[in-house]
Amino acid sequence: MQLMKSNHVTVNVVDSIMGSGKTTWVLDRIKRDKNPKYIVVTPTLSEVTRIINECPNAQFKEPETKEHNSKYYSFKELVRGGENIVTTHALFEYLTQDILKTLKAQGYALIIDEALSCVDVYSKISTKDLSLLLSKKLAYVEPKSFRLKWNNKEHGDYEGRFDTVKRLCDNGNLIYFKEQTMLWEFPIELLSAFKEIWALTYLFQGSTMANYLKADGTHIVMYSLKGKATKDIIPELIPYSDTNEAEIKVGLRSLITTYEGKGNDVGLSKHLRHHPLSSNWFKKKATPEVCNVLKKNLYNFFVNFTNAKSEHVAWTVFKSFKSKLKGKGYAKGYVTNNIKATNDYIERKHVAYVQNTFYHPLVKTYFTERNVTVYDELYSLSEMIQFIWRFQIRRNDPITVYIPSSRMRNLFLAWLGSDTNEELFKAINIDES
Repeated sequence: MQLMKSNHVTVNVVDSIMGSGKTTWVLDRIKRDKNPKYIVVTPTLSEVTRIINECPNAQFKEPETKEHNSKYYSFKELVRGGENIVTTHALFEYLTQDILKTLKAQGYALIIDEALSCVDVYSKISTKDLSLLLSKKLAYVEPKSFRLKWNNKEHGDYEGRFDTVKRLCDNGNLIYFKEQTMLWEFPIELLSAFKEIWALTYLFQGSTMANYLKADGTHIVMYSLKGKATKDIIPELIPYSDTNEAEIKVGLRSLITTYEGKGNDVGLSKHLRHHPLSSNWFKKKATPEVCNVLKKNLYNFFVNFTNAKSEHVAWTVFKSFKSKLKGKGYAKGYVTNNIKATNDYIERKHVAYVQNTFYHPLVKTYFTERNVTVYDELYSLSEMIQFIWRFQIRRNDPITVYIPSSRMRNLFLAWLGSDTNEELFKAINIDES
């Protein structure tokens, strides 16, 4: 599968460790801009409020539901008015191409806080319905882009149960991948509407967004930050190749205790194809006896090893297996594994990451067939670190971490023990050449 490459977008990425001051740097940029023209996209509503409050000169507006009961309608009206806008990932990923010309005319700079989820499996259409759409010629697969397109020539006035599919087809969101498999993809055309694009994140090369941009032939310029941000110090933008995390990592090593003990035995990898605590492992191997072992391990970690108070506990596992692992002393501490950019759990200090995270195999295949190298280990590491950094370590207070998967624990220890990207990539066997 070889899709067309457009090469029409440049994305600047500030890839820098937590606590290095990415938000501080970008807010300073906005504050110093005499004629700000920005759309800022951030994961949470609390960050939306923070940006509005900290950049009064930009007079940021947040899309509201007052008119037409639609935040997206409000967003489009703000764009038409040339307002500075701050919104969430969820709303931004809903963008449709009918706003493309208006965005281009306004000349916005786009700032993305944390990488977007640009590609995912689309499971809201059944195999049977997809076959029906194609056999009835309601939709067709575009040869060069592999996008599922609606047959507007013959069925442009269609109204019915496939209305959502029609909308997504017209917007260029749906990719027909392999036999009877659909993917959702953010239309790359929408990124071309911005005068410049900045993405602020960490371990970007492991993200879905990085692979999405590479598959399209997007020009990516990597930066990092130098100097730990304080109230009076703004970090300096530097080339990514000059990244050095030694100053921050030396402090982290004294604050993080990683559990080592018999509770890790369940996560030992016995051979290359054995991935304990992965999603498939839970589906095939997590018998009641195995789940009881995991529950006992969690109890021992939280109650015996750390003597944790319930309000200081945080643990995660794939959501569909939560009920099988929750137990006395820690059940209420469950936090979903995909949380990002929130301070809601900052008082918690004893953390259990009870899963072995992998790239979705269909999405990975989609990128590899487009000649993109997928860094599975970097993706897994990034997802785990994002989770761990929702707790009190983000304010430089000590935490204790239980990671029973030997693969995930080794990734975490390799990251914690490295000061440069070169050291980390070598430790987890990533070849960037």
